[in-house]
Amino acid sequence: MIIKRAIKNFTFICILVLLPLSAQAAPSYSCSGKLTSNERLICKNKELARLDQMIADTFHELTAILNRGAADFVRSDQLTFVRQRQKCRHKFRCSRNIMRTRLNHLTSELEQQRRFRSGELSDEESDDNPCGPGFTMVEGKCIHNSDLEQQNKIGDTRPLPTGKYGIYVLSHEDSLRLDATADKLLFTHNKAGNKNAPKQPFYLVFVNGAYIVTDLKSGLVLHADGGGDRQVSVRYQPNDDFTRFRLTPALDGCFYIQTVATGNYWVWEPNSQVIVVRPQPAGEESMFCFMPQ
Repeated sequence: MIIKRAIKNFTFICILVLLPLSAQAAPSYSCSGKLTSNERLICKNKELARLDQMIADTFHELTAILNRGAADFVRSDQLTFVRQRQKCRHKFRCSRNIMRTRLNHLTSELEQQRRFRSGELSDEESDDNPCGPGFTMVEGKCIHNSDLEQQNKIGDTRPLPTGKYGIYVLSHEDSLRLDATADKLLFTHNKAGNKNAPKQPFYLVFVNGAYIVTDLKSGLVLHADGGGDRQVSVRYQPNDDFTRFRLTPALDGCFYIQTVATGNYWVWEPNSQVIVVRPQPAGEESMFCFMPQ
């Protein structure tokens, strides 16, 4: 009797132990076989696995409703995202931030396509475009607006591919950092004074004709104040034109950075060493160089 009761209790305990494992989120791929270090990280982490599955579901739903040309672009963009994510290797925060950015982008694209196909977009928004919002018909092919070399209506180009970069100011080659205080201001810091020294990584993603810049350490996006001190810091929500920036080539690998909302340019302030925004660029103090990480 005692043995039977012990076996029964042991079985019950095993069920309790196994339940959480079976309830864990699984990624969109099999966790068996040969995997990269980044794929193994996602398999072991419930949050990353759920993000991966959500990205895959949104990606498949989006490509299913697009025509062939538009879907091919999204597939190519997805491969670029996967390659960038793989570079995070075993780093959780890097992987999570890149995956969150990709999910937000795919979700926004999917919502636009749904509205387009349901007739919710106005005539001005839809513009009788057979490719759907975000794409343009060029010689019978649907090309994503961010991938066009010339966009006459908004004058945008895509000078840098989506990815992870270190950024430094051309005038003195000091790299950009985020202040750890409550203000979380963008400033310069490079004790070595060497442009090749390690730099704080930022993630750039091109959305609707401009860049959103994310600090990979905090997961927050850069924001340029429209008034007051007009300083560049970070915010939790990338949902306005103060967090979207255009890059204009200045020198090889270096750019002027312009806020979409105001048209103001990033400028390095020598007295405070923080990055502020001004109506006009100021020579090499307004030239920011990007190094792929």
